Amino acid sequence: MSSATTVTTDATANPGVTPGVTPEISVIVPVHDVAPWVTDCLSSILTDQDVNHEVIVIDDASTDDTWEIVSEFARRDARVRAVRNTGKGGAQARNYGVELARGEYIAFADGDDIVPRAAYGRMLAAAREDRADMVVGGFLKFYTTRTWHPTASWGAWSRRRSGTTLAKSPSLIRNRACWNRLFRRDFWLGQQIEYPTVPRSNDVVPMTKALVGAKSITVLPDVVYLYRNRPGGTSMSSRASGLAGFESYLRQELASSELARAVGSDGLNREYDELVLLRDGWVHLRGFLENVASGGKLDDEELTAPLATLTSLIDQLLGNLTERAEKRVSSRSKWVWALARAGLWEEAMLLVTDPVAVLVTDEPLTFPALAGGTSAPVDEKDHRRALSSLLVELTEASEPPSDDTVERLVKHAELFRRLYPTTVLHWHSAAVQELVLAVQTGSADTVRRVLADKPVTITDPQLTVRDKVVTFSATVSPAGRITEATVQTAQGSSRAPFEWTGLDPHTGQVEATAEVGHLPVGRAFVRLRVRHELGMLDVVVDPTIADDDATRRVFRGETNRQVHINPGLMKRALELPRKAGRVARNTVRRLVRS
Repeated sequence: MSSATTVTTDATANPGVTPGVTPEISVIVPVHDVAPWVTDCLSSILTDQDVNHEVIVIDDASTDDTWEIVSEFARRDARVRAVRNTGKGGAQARNYGVELARGEYIAFADGDDIVPRAAYGRMLAAAREDRADMVVGGFLKFYTTRTWHPTASWGAWSRRRSGTTLAKSPSLIRNRACWNRLFRRDFWLGQQIEYPTVPRSNDVVPMTKALVGAKSITVLPDVVYLYRNRPGGTSMSSRASGLAGFESYLRQELASSELARAVGSDGLNREYDELVLLRDGWVHLRGFLENVASGGKLDDEELTAPLATLTSLIDQLLGNLTERAEKRVSSRSKWVWALARAGLWEEAMLLVTDPVAVLVTDEPLTFPALAGGTSAPVDEKDHRRALSSLLVELTEASEPPSDDTVERLVKHAELFRRLYPTTVLHWHSAAVQELVLAVQTGSADTVRRVLADKPVTITDPQLTVRDKVVTFSATVSPAGRITEATVQTAQGSSRAPFEWTGLDPHTGQVEATAEVGHLPVGRAFVRLRVRHELGMLDVVVDPTIADDDATRRVFRGETNRQVHINPGLMKRALELPRKAGRVARNTVRRLVRS
């Protein structure tokens, strides 16, 4: 290894470091132009971590005050070792840090992030208790205006897990960042894991390789890392960097897909399908198309060969997915992937950057199939599904759409009337229904007002069963735009309204009650209908259950997740053969009503 500038101090100068003792953890921190944040980062790593650790900071050609700041840390604290990168790039800096590491375990952190107090202590204790190759913890992403907790919704992080593997906990593949985990150094070196020097996504393959190779993984739901999302920090600055970055991602993802498929786990394959088509892959594909669109069209001659390379890589990547992958992809994203795979980049770009122009059209649409085969016309059902994804984006956007988007929407009011009859509208959220009704009026001002105001939402739906009475409650907001409400169950073509429904016009609180025997036996949908100034909003809701009674009923909500009220006689009656069940159900009804 070539010589590098190093700043250290005598360990005896710092009472927190035991001279001559091998550190338990080596924390590797590559830095590049992070002067405004690196003090917070290093202070968090050095404060109250409850471990004997060293911090190896590798400066990767910073042009601001980063090197001066980390050098000062190294002079003041014997645990810090500041060195210049012997190569170029974050991947090389991390690899160099591993070479220098002396700890039994290694961890990685980025110079603009924060490590919570005692995070390394908790991970180290778990690693030793479970003899784990790797410990993975939860993390938060914090923005200038909000905080996001991704791992809170991922199954592998639902509880503490010991001795698990990627095959046993396949949702671990959703997280391939290197900074919220601890690795046994002998495991890392034995697996010959290295970060590749690539323009983008250099942790995708090494983290997949680590997950595949680990014989024992401990998962902690605790938050062990705070990731700072800096505006523009990961944005592609030019068309050239966009092409290079997206190609780099595809190559890394292709290598990662081959590692994952080799595990031979159906559950992992399903998770990986969604990771590519709906999550990481979709974010990169959409970001690339948006980036290129900002620079003009894709018909420049110098882009012909690079785009052909991207098409080939996408074809190989999608070829590694399972045969059922297409069924789990929304129509809009499915079409974009299919267009990119077919080399129809202009059409893919339009579908991402200007979906109103593509989807809201009276012209017949034809798109290639994602899994191969011949092209087929887009039927009305798929057209509606793809358009619905756009409507969700519009209702959830932080800023109202452009006037041009609004004008194109209202221009096709008749198409909205055809695609969204009342028979299908209830499957959508209240906000989307409100926007559809606004578009159907053909008034641009009405659409702008709906999108500018807070959309109608239904929150906290709940069913309570007590003393043979079912009570439904929910809150509709903003309350001022709702004038009446009714609650009913739907089973096939039959409807059973609750016997009483009340609406508080000031708070938007809805409450409805019915005797148990008044409602249908078996599976049913719960629907909340509210009168809006634009018309009726009829929403299928998914209530939580407060189970205080011995009556069993099953309701199914918008997510198609079955929700069970307390165990009782009815389910046993439903599980009997048809003839015997008919007699049993009649008997149960009489018992319940008595």
